Amino acid sequence: MPPLTEDVPDLINDFLIWFNSSDLSEIDPVILAGLTHYELVRIHPFIDGNGRTARVMATLVLYKHGFDLKRFSH
Repeated sequence: MPPLTEDVPDLINDFLIWFNSSDLSEIDPVILAGLTHYELVRIHPFIDGNGRTARVMATLVLYKHGFDLKRFSH
């Protein structure tokens, strides 16, 4: 079950604070990508497109850590 609609703005704010935290540098990027995906799907901020958004954000994490993403999409 997704959270209550009125809780979503605070959950997204907390997520963004976490996502931009310098503490994340100690987490393996693959684990971080998985956590990012999980958190966005758990928060479920949109009526449609939550999975796509979560995958894009997980891909962004990998990209920012130097993974060769061309091999994932070709």
